[in-house]
Amino acid sequence: GDQGGRVRFHRTSFSNLGGVLRAEGLVGCDGILADLGLNTFTLDRPESGQSYLHDVPLDMAVDPDVPFNAAEYLARVRESDLDEVFRRFGDLRRARLYARRIVEARERAPLRTTFDLVRAVRGPEPPLPPAELSRIYQSIRVVVLQEFARLEQFLDGLPDWVAPGGRVAIISYASHEDRIVKSKLHGAKGPTAAFQSLTKKPIVPGTAEVARNRRARSAKLRVFERKGA
Repeated sequence: GDQGGRVRFHRTSFSNLGGVLRAEGLVGCDGILADLGLNTFTLDRPESGQSYLHDVPLDMAVDPDVPFNAAEYLARVRESDLDEVFRRFGDLRRARLYARRIVEARERAPLRTTFDLVRAVRGPEPPLPPAELSRIYQSIRVVVLQEFARLEQFLDGLPDWVAPGGRVAIISYASHEDRIVKSKLHGAKGPTAAFQSLTKKPIVPGTAEVARNRRARSAKLRVFERKGA
């Protein structure tokens, strides 16, 4: 419906919130809601390369500003670096094995499609559990889209963007995302110490909500308030 000019849409990274506010002539937000997940339209669009269920080009670069796509990254990344990416961003216990399999597979033939990647990490074993494949994909997407670097940039800018007494609500879906939010805002020291947490523990979806939307099952909501009168 008609919102009377109260709603404006900007297609950009949330790390660029400061630029958007300046362009709109706004100073000091009373509230910010940041949903760090990919939108459902992107996840359901096979050509985006975000799902291992469809054999499509290995892209993942849904943002036109990113410097490389997933296939280009996997073609040149060192095994040790990929091992670290899987451990840090995916909490994968078999990170070294998956990294080695990808490097060995690309030496035989380039990894061009999502199924190429699935076959590479699976090796001679039975199909990997969906949760394991999801964490592998998540780890690669984080690097391609520079997700965590942009998240840290966003969090560091909040003291300049939120008015005293204003609140920030952040929904994260990956454990490393939640750790970044906690380290930056929950009892943080430095520029973001201007916030206090209003949620001692993250708010998570209940059984009924997960039944309606399985993609919400890993969501964690934390709320913070800007200090000051």
